[in-house]
Amino acid sequence: MSLISLNKDNLKGMLFGSISNFLASSALIAYFTGKGPLDGIQEVLTYRHLICGILVLGAIPNLCIFLYYIQRGFDHKAKGVLMFTILISIFNLILKFR
Repeated sequence: MSLISLNKDNLKGMLFGSISNFLASSALIAYFTGKGPLDGIQEVLTYRHLICGILVLGAIPNLCIFLYYIQRGFDHKAKGVLMFTILISIFNLILKFR
């Protein structure tokens, strides 16, 4: 048994995690900039430190999805959500200390 084994349920979990992160980040950008998500992205991209915070806050709904999957017994989907959240964290570290 390998440490990282991807199956169909892991990929579904990663997909749901990425969709929830994208939607939450878009909503945060729209809320904080007062513009639409697409117009706000240009404003946020000019300030690199804002992207890290928005990505971290956008990952909060992943916790709810993870807990839901664990409660329902979909362990592999929960593992996919967790893997995507870890990928976002690593991406954040790279952006922060670049």
